[in-house]
Amino acid sequence: MPCSSLTDSSYPQGTVAEQRPQLSDQMQNSSGSFELVLSAALLGVVGYFIDGWVGTRPVFMVSFIVLGFVGAVVSVYYRYKHEISLINEETAALRNAADQTLDQAILPKQARS
Repeated sequence: MPCSSLTDSSYPQGTVAEQRPQLSDQMQNSSGSFELVLSAALLGVVGYFIDGWVGTRPVFMVSFIVLGFVGAVVSVYYRYKHEISLINEETAALRNAADQTLDQAILPKQARS
């Protein structure tokens, strides 16, 4: 059966376009938690195999787990700082625009007085 029975009009307009940015934001916000867990786990597995190869059972595994976790924490921290600086810049730009708009609205009234 061909897919022609499903028309574009059967779907609500703008649904995909509106959900895509929301989904992208949610995925970006949750990436830190995956990074914290997966980097430690992946480096722990690498450390486990190195320990088996060298013959020092938990040394490399524990070291790599700690290294992976610390690296992920540092990465999440600097990503957070970057996002906060972008928000601060955007807020400052919006305040400047609002001040200019307010000045333009007030000045003509004062000139009439």
